[in-house]
Amino acid sequence: MTHIKTIIKVVKYIETTNHKTGEITNTISNQYLIANFKESSQFFHDTILKHWKVETMHKYKDCTFQEDKHTAYKNPFIFTIIRSLIINILMLNGVTKVQEQITKNQFDYIDALVLLSKLA
Repeated sequence: MTHIKTIIKVVKYIETTNHKTGEITNTISNQYLIANFKESSQFFHDTILKHWKVETMHKYKDCTFQEDKHTAYKNPFIFTIIRSLIINILMLNGVTKVQEQITKNQFDYIDALVLLSKLA
C-alpha cells in the first residue's frame, strides 16, 4: 500500500424532506477517499466540491426528469439542454429545493416536452 499518499475524510450533512408529510430528516455521512498523490486540503476540498456540483445537476436531471431512462430518438441533445435550462431558471429565481419544485410542477413539464417534441 505504498501507493496511497493521502486519505481524505469527507463529512456530508444531508437534509431530506418527505414530500407527503413535510417531515425533514437530517443525517450525517462519513466517507473516506484515497489518493496516490499529496496535495493541500484546500485542493481536495475544491476538487470534491467541483465534482459534486456536476453530480448535483445530474441528480436533478436523472431523479426528477428520469434522464437516464429517456429514449429520445429525435434530437436527444436538445432535451438535455432544455432540462438544464429549467433547472438553471429555477435556481436563478431562488428555488432552493429544485427537485421538490420540479416534482410539484411535473405535469406542466411533461406537457411542455410533448409540445416541444412536436416542434422538433
